[in-house]
Amino acid sequence: GYAAEVPLCADYTVDDIRFTLEGRADGIFTNETGVVTIDEIKTTAVPEEEICEDMNPCHWAQGMVYGAICAEQQELETLDVRLTYYQIDTDEIIRYTRHFSAAELDAFLNDLLRQYLPWARRQLDWVEARNRSLGALQFPFPAYRPGQRALAGEVYRACAAGKAEQKGGTRLFCQAPTGIGKTMSALFPALKAMGSGCGEKLFYLTARNTTQAAAEDALLRLHRSAPGLSLRSVTLTAKEKVCLCKDADGHPSCLPEACPYANGYYDRIKDALSSLLDGAPQFDRAVLAQTAQQFRVCPFELGLDLSEWCDVVIGDYNYLFDPVVRLHRFFDSAGDWLFLIDEAHNLPDRARAMYSAQFAKSSLTEAKRALGKGKSSLKNALTKVNNIFIEWRHRCKEVLGDSRFGRTYFEKSRAEDFDRALTKLCEPLEIWLDEHRDPGETHDALLQLYFDIRAWLRVADTFDNHFVLQISAVGSEVRAAMLCLDPSDFLAADFAKGRAAVLFSATLAPAGYYKDLCGLPDARAVALRSPFDPTNMGLWCARQVSTRYKDRADSIAKVSDLLAVMAAAQPGHYLAFFPSYSYLQQVWEDFTARYPDIGTL
Repeated sequence: GYAAEVPLCADYTVDDIRFTLEGRADGIFTNETGVVTIDEIKTTAVPEEEICEDMNPCHWAQGMVYGAICAEQQELETLDVRLTYYQIDTDEIIRYTRHFSAAELDAFLNDLLRQYLPWARRQLDWVEARNRSLGALQFPFPAYRPGQRALAGEVYRACAAGKAEQKGGTRLFCQAPTGIGKTMSALFPALKAMGSGCGEKLFYLTARNTTQAAAEDALLRLHRSAPGLSLRSVTLTAKEKVCLCKDADGHPSCLPEACPYANGYYDRIKDALSSLLDGAPQFDRAVLAQTAQQFRVCPFELGLDLSEWCDVVIGDYNYLFDPVVRLHRFFDSAGDWLFLIDEAHNLPDRARAMYSAQFAKSSLTEAKRALGKGKSSLKNALTKVNNIFIEWRHRCKEVLGDSRFGRTYFEKSRAEDFDRALTKLCEPLEIWLDEHRDPGETHDALLQLYFDIRAWLRVADTFDNHFVLQISAVGSEVRAAMLCLDPSDFLAADFAKGRAAVLFSATLAPAGYYKDLCGLPDARAVALRSPFDPTNMGLWCARQVSTRYKDRADSIAKVSDLLAVMAAAQPGHYLAFFPSYSYLQQVWEDFTARYPDIGTL
């Protein structure tokens, strides 16, 4: 019979270096002559008349590697490799078969391994040098700040313990006040643990670019304090920000025929990587962009490929937690990873957004308008989905209450009829996109619609009691949203991919709340005291001033007077925070008019 999706795994040793090869053959079967055959299946948009046996040598190479593993494990003398092309526009299937001896396949595989051998040796030598230099690394300041040593000790113990204490890895919540030096207090001990063999790679994940810059600065300080430090780091930036080939609307043009940095990428990436790995060990956005231009490779993909050769990866939360964006090369299975989660109080809200989805009726209207007049199966499918939105609008009208900002209702169950209608819409939409490949307003609208549908259906597959369905109607617009209220199970599964995770922030109280929301109820939680003298803090409450929305007009002059009194009583710099920009502007105008001698910014 025909066995589909067959996992294969084997170990090979070349010059005392052991390689583990893993993969999944599309199919394995015994043909009519009794010969075991590896079936390698590829979909292609290449016109049928241009498809040929030697179209892509990599396709044959993949099948031959699987064949070498299979021939050795089954002790076969001969084996066939069949390359199957499925043409997506015509549904035509074209097959090519080549016959090999086991010796030929084994020689081919060993030649590939020998080509990769210098890269493997480079990495092994690097890890040895890295661990040696991290073992000798000293704290880059003359002394620890108050509380800094305690935080560093907690982080080191968590990273060193790993999965020895907990099956899912050691988890630590650290609430440390501003001013304690959290970035260095977390990075330094984690790197020391890595140097002792506890952790293969460190992922420093943040919610904002400013905290990424703080991590880069901390690593730079470590390099300056230890000039011989063998430690590579890369900062990953969103594709939209680093793309060197954008379309007229400013979006990345990632098709090889449209982007010279994508076309032939794998022909040039080896030279680009070699150049970087032989140079300075810190790879930020500017370095990646410069190298990408020099070697004509995609800077985003370059960063991803470079991350496999780096010891520290700095990036946004979504590289671990977002089911679409996550680094599948690392997180499709568990590894010996260390996770440092900066500003962790932001993680629950970010995670809710990552696992939620929304869909607007207007996207259907725009798609139908873009298609123009006439009937088609695509328009019929769009109409069926649109009809469900109309039913939802009628239900919203039945909701009691103030309707000035629209009406909303919630359901605890999944919108199964809607999901089925979207699934049926996918087929004619895919056909249309295959038949209309030229960029344009209509193509862009339908492509975005397709992405929105896939995003919705992906979340729909996970819909359970952690979610709620929200339907809102404002005027002619209707919006549906699957809101993930509790992302704890998803986050727990993501954290289980690593050896240890340290979540730190200035605001992680109450600890039990954050532990539950992050899916880590058994994690250790510590709170460190502020290094600042508490006697230097003053708290004054002006109870006679109400800043409620209805009272703001009457409070403007009173707030200005209070600010002026405080500034006059103690010379210094003051920050004033307001609940809205308009309120801030009103107070600022009053203050500057009546107190012109006090400088404001």
